[in-house]
Amino acid sequence: SHFTVIHFSYFGVLMAYGGLQDFLSERKDLAVTLIRNRILPLYYLDPCSPYLISTANWIIGQLTLCLPEAMCTDIYNSLMKALSMEDAEDVTCYPVRASASGAIAELIENGYAPPDWVALLQVVVKRISAEDENESALLFQLLGTIVDAGQEKVAAHIPGTVSNIANTITNLLPSVPDPWPQVVEQGFAALVAMVQAWDSPAPDENKEHEKSAWQLGQTAIAQTFSTVLQKAWLLPVEQMEPTLDSALPPPSCVNDASVLLEFILRSITSMEEITHMKVFELVVIWADIIAYWDSWEEEEDQGVFNAIKEAVSFHQRFDSSGFFLKMLPSQSANGSQSSVISRVSSFVTRAIAAYPSATWRACSCIHTLLHAPDFSLGAEDTRMTLAVTFGEATFSYFKGVSDSPAGIWKPLLLAISSCYICYPDAIQQVLCKDDGNGYTAWASALAQVSSSSFTPGLSSESEIKLAILTLATVIERLLALSMGGTKVLQDCYISLMESCIHLKDVQEDG
Repeated sequence: SHFTVIHFSYFGVLMAYGGLQDFLSERKDLAVTLIRNRILPLYYLDPCSPYLISTANWIIGQLTLCLPEAMCTDIYNSLMKALSMEDAEDVTCYPVRASASGAIAELIENGYAPPDWVALLQVVVKRISAEDENESALLFQLLGTIVDAGQEKVAAHIPGTVSNIANTITNLLPSVPDPWPQVVEQGFAALVAMVQAWDSPAPDENKEHEKSAWQLGQTAIAQTFSTVLQKAWLLPVEQMEPTLDSALPPPSCVNDASVLLEFILRSITSMEEITHMKVFELVVIWADIIAYWDSWEEEEDQGVFNAIKEAVSFHQRFDSSGFFLKMLPSQSANGSQSSVISRVSSFVTRAIAAYPSATWRACSCIHTLLHAPDFSLGAEDTRMTLAVTFGEATFSYFKGVSDSPAGIWKPLLLAISSCYICYPDAIQQVLCKDDGNGYTAWASALAQVSSSSFTPGLSSESEIKLAILTLATVIERLLALSMGGTKVLQDCYISLMESCIHLKDVQEDG
């Protein structure tokens, strides 16, 4: 049939192309001659067919591994010229710019670095606009690739670049609370790449002039991020129809937006900046969004967990009025009242059983949420509620994996220990609620995890101290329950002694 002929012809073309690519990869001298004499001259023809240049861009990207360093300047100049090619009257040059973007990304990802990172960065940023969403989405991806690879070579230009592309992102954000378009998601990903590049070369504290310049850049970036998040989160809430069930903005780019919020929180140095950047307002909406988060993805949640820890640190430094612990109306469908800490804890509680690395991150956040906030501000009941909720969630998950010792035991058992240290009686009731032996089962498992033979064993000083404090409390409780001759008490006592020796070794090594 006609379809079969096309199918086999297409397969034959692919086979021929694959063979030619293998041949040129083995004969790099021929590939270099082909590019120098037949490909690069195409970029300087006048007039020139856009479709010819598109093919030339694609060929360069495919032959990346054949390119010598001596041709680097010519290669990048040609591709940047293609990336900047404007549309003709009756012909679109989008395929030229798209294929140039793909070729440049291919070169960078394969270690063929541009001779001038800043020049390339400027060409890309100049092309990004709100007019063509498809093209800007591609350019945001390319920008992220450039910044990821360029790091310190482009760091000085990041504050200005952030400002430029943030303006485009805010113009592309939908005015109604619909899921964000792909171009906005790519824009947020590019902003996150710039955060990581900016953080990597932070100057030494002793170099005052460099530190001062860096701090100015840090503040400028934080202010820009605040403007973007206000447009993304606060404005939709203010404009929301009162008849809608939920006034929450869409849960788009939650992880990337959390990275931006975390950057703002750790950049704050004064109450004036907090007011100017509307930090408290942003944190309230963010906590509301993550409280109902249920789209768990291993690569997509790290930013949220980091932001939680930074939010608690911010609370310790600047929240003297206890705003994070106050009951506030939620923008969610049920319209209930809850505190920022409670909303964040709701995310952490559900994360415990989401996937293995989320379990570790959530358990780490449990320690932070129970012990770092200032619960003396009339919110001790909130702390007990959190401890009980965390205890129930972690023990429930532990029971499902308790058949044989496993690495996931460590974070779960230490998280329960954090809850237990705060409220021993309440947590003992939680452990024994469904099973009268729940308390001794947890104590026995904790002794096992704390022993020198368990892998992965306790490693940090804080982990060992928590285990020692908990084991000592458990031993007292077991003795009070007339369980002095039991195996669980003997195991706890042995692990307590081993942990004390381990702590001394760690402190001496540290």
